[in-house]
This record gives sequence, C-alpha cells and structure tokens, in this order.
Amino acid sequence: MRLYILIISLVIFLSGCQSYIAYQITKPPGKVLPKEFESSIALSGAQTHYCSSEIDCLDFRVISPKDIDNYLLSGNTLTLTLISRGSTEDDTFEYQLNADNLPSKSNDGLLIIFPGYGVNSLVYTMQARWLSHITGKNVIVMPASNQYDEFKYGLNSLDLLVKYINEHQYTDISLLSYSMGAVASIDLTTKLNINKHILFAPMINFEAALRTIAKLSYPVYSKLLGDDYINEVAAKVIEKSKVPLN
Repeated sequence: MRLYILIISLVIFLSGCQSYIAYQITKPPGKVLPKEFESSIALSGAQTHYCSSEIDCLDFRVISPKDIDNYLLSGNTLTLTLISRGSTEDDTFEYQLNADNLPSKSNDGLLIIFPGYGVNSLVYTMQARWLSHITGKNVIVMPASNQYDEFKYGLNSLDLLVKYINEHQYTDISLLSYSMGAVASIDLTTKLNINKHILFAPMINFEAALRTIAKLSYPVYSKLLGDDYINEVAAKVIEKSKVPLN
C-alpha cells in the first residue's frame, strides 16, 4: 500500500514538475538591459507600437539609415566592434559609420530580423544599425518569441506585421532569423513575397532543441529525467502555445 502511494505521489510530482518547467520556458523574461543601453545612439530607432484594434497590437523597433544622419554629418563617428573569443586568439570585426560612408540613397527595401529564443531583442539592434547603414534599407527588429505575453513561437502578430508592411508599400523584403526565430520567418514567407531569406542555426524541431538545451544547461537533471520526460515537457509547451505541430 505504501509503495502504491509512493508511486502515485511520484507521478503527481513529476507531472507538476513538467508544468513548472513548461511555465519557465514560456514566461516572458524580466527587463535586464539598463536604460542607457536602450537610448544608445548605436541602437536608436523608432520604437513602434502598431495596432489594428484596441487589443491587436505589435511592438517592434524600426532602424532607419536616416536616424543618425545629423549625428554623423556633425562630424561624429560611430564604431561598431564585434570580438569573437577564440582558444588561442580573438577575431575582431570593426566597422565605422561616418559622414563619408553614408548610404548613397535610401530605397523601398526592408530587412526584418527575427531573434532567437531567450534574449531581449534589443541586443540585435546593434546589428540592425550596421545593416541599415550599409544597405540603405529600413530594418525591423521583431520581439523574441519569449517576449510576447503569450508564447506562440513568435507567430503571435505576423498578420499585423504583414498589414504594416503593406501599408508602407515595401517591395524588396529580406528576412534574417536566428534559431527559434526561423519558425516565424518561415511562416512569413507564406504571407509575403520575400526576396532573400537567411536563417542562422534554424530551429526546425522543438523537442530536439529542448533536449539539447537541457543536456547543456542541466546535464544531471536531464540525465535523471530522460529524453522521454523532456519530450513530454515539449509537448506541454506546444499544447499551451496552441500552435499546430507542423
């Protein structure tokens, strides 16, 4: 009888643990970036709150090559640096934005960045500033999939994004997505004519992705719980998101 009660208790505990893990995966992150970071000239752009109704709204940032023209034409220079740490030496990429290399002309082009999971999308605006400067295009930085109130793999407001794009009559549209951001970018290709589509490490299977992250981040727990358990957690997240598995 005691063994039976113990087994039932363990099943209830593990089921509750699955729900807890699923909640931790899907809850929006707290704000972790300092206010100064948001107002940096490198990241400056139009914080856009676009709505089709009182309840259907989308928040994203639009980076335009014209945003910092006055800053650069006043003799200022903006240097963007990326350092890749290596085991023996570091690789450094450096690019200067100044009045001498302003885009020759702006165009009707648009580039949309879909961030990966678990980040604040603001970290991608540095790249967006560079891309906007060298291409002359406007760049939209979408929220990461975990920055919406409801977790749906970033598919939450794509119809609103399409409406915004059509209203602004963008004709040359390119997509750049990272990891889980590929889910939304691939879906967007079914709604618009996309000129270029670049995917970095696209997530194409959520169960496999979750197992990999679990093994890297929590090797002891993931080994104790097993792949089948992690798959069940993934199923709970997918069920909660109400996004079709395909």
